[in-house]
Amino acid sequence: MLNTKSRKGRLGILVTEKNRIPPFTEKKFYQYLCRFGDKCGLQVFVFSPGHIQWETGKVTGHSYSHPHKRWIKGQFPLPDLIYDRCFFHNRKAYLTYRLQIHQLRQRKRTRFLGYGLKGKWQVIEMLSRDDQISSYLPHTEKMLGSTTIKQWFDQYGELFLKPHGGSQGRNVVYIREQIDHPHCYYVKGRDSYNQLFEYSFNSFHNLYKWLRPFMNNRSYVAQRYLRLTTDTGEPFDIRSFIQKDRRGRWQLIGCVVRKGKPESLTSNLHGGGTAEALEPFLTQHFGDITECILEKIHHISKRIAITLEHYHGPLVELGIDLGIDQDGQLWLLEVNSKPGRTVFQQIGDLSARRSAVRNPIYYARYLWDRQLGG
Repeated sequence: MLNTKSRKGRLGILVTEKNRIPPFTEKKFYQYLCRFGDKCGLQVFVFSPGHIQWETGKVTGHSYSHPHKRWIKGQFPLPDLIYDRCFFHNRKAYLTYRLQIHQLRQRKRTRFLGYGLKGKWQVIEMLSRDDQISSYLPHTEKMLGSTTIKQWFDQYGELFLKPHGGSQGRNVVYIREQIDHPHCYYVKGRDSYNQLFEYSFNSFHNLYKWLRPFMNNRSYVAQRYLRLTTDTGEPFDIRSFIQKDRRGRWQLIGCVVRKGKPESLTSNLHGGGTAEALEPFLTQHFGDITECILEKIHHISKRIAITLEHYHGPLVELGIDLGIDQDGQLWLLEVNSKPGRTVFQQIGDLSARRSAVRNPIYYARYLWDRQLGG
């Protein structure tokens, strides 16, 4: 039997396969992980669950060769550690890989740095158990058909619908009952291509007739609509980025404001938003309570990470989306267990960017050392 102390630890970056060369996105990020991993004593490669040969314990993947300045395809033993960067944009994509990922999770000699979070409703349920977090959660319910919508119109006159497993602002929709025209409805949202749309309907029947095919059998949550805009009508939110560090502890890497165009429904970058530094933005728009807001963001970010890990299981990093209403109230909007990190580059925060790309390697090395008994 091979003595693990005599070899490098193997870190596999788990991805969904794309029709390109090499067959995955985020090439620059993974290229850096390969190079930095090598410096930290880890062999890093990228692979898709569909290329595992269980009989031989091997997988076909790609590793970046710094001397050759290119990606090299090869056969690798199954990894000791896995950094999960699989993105599923629909249920069909998820079902394609579900069995293989389940088998990897069951494999005793392989450890995931973190498990991807489930849908939005499960996340809300877990966080609502913590009294320190529950007050930051806007009213959210499972979407159970036309009855849910009618109840929300009775209570709020409007609602915001999010796909249970969606990301990047796709397939969200805001619906408002027209005050001057009872039983007429205004709809605004983003489609599966992240394109903005607006409609009006002259009856609830016609609204729901359009909504059902739009939802396309996807599970949705209904959430209280919060007016999270600047004085000039620009939607904004705050992305808080928290990771495990080289000592296995949660570390808040940084926070960034994401701002959308005035006519936009969302502020995420995939929908055309821009990023800017947090503190100057808060000072400009919230003045004297800036310091208080910053303290709350720092506290709630760590609390969310600890709580989710307690109920969900291992996590390695989180992108936490927060909103601030016009009264200065902080709200938790969403939590992403596979966050991007380009926001730090956009605002020129190179220190946060460096930490954000290095910490997965540092944490993997920490886990490998513990596995070796170091």
